[in-house]
Amino acid sequence: MSFRIERIGHVVRDVVSDAIASKISDPRVSRFTSVTRVEMSADLRHANVYVSVMGSDADAVTTLRGLESARGMIHTRLAKSLDIRQCPVVNFHLDHALKIAERCGMPTGVVQ
Repeated sequence: MSFRIERIGHVVRDVVSDAIASKISDPRVSRFTSVTRVEMSADLRHANVYVSVMGSDADAVTTLRGLESARGMIHTRLAKSLDIRQCPVVNFHLDHALKIAERCGMPTGVVQ
């Protein structure tokens, strides 16, 4: 992965995390939501954002719907933070890695 792709991925992660923590007022978005990782496409046009939601699977699905609804606001904040020609389109996905690790008894302190 090139340095530029990695750097832009970090900016996307920071902007989305900040939006979830303080800017999104949608009651569907759980306050116990965290961004676990961001995968950028090679052409920087798409950002796959993986989120983990503490709670039930129904809470996770509801939170994902709320994030999809707030995508426009997040895209605007992202465009202001990035100094590139075309702002990446953000796609949200649930990250089940923490729940799988918890079920298997694996330590969850180290997540990639």
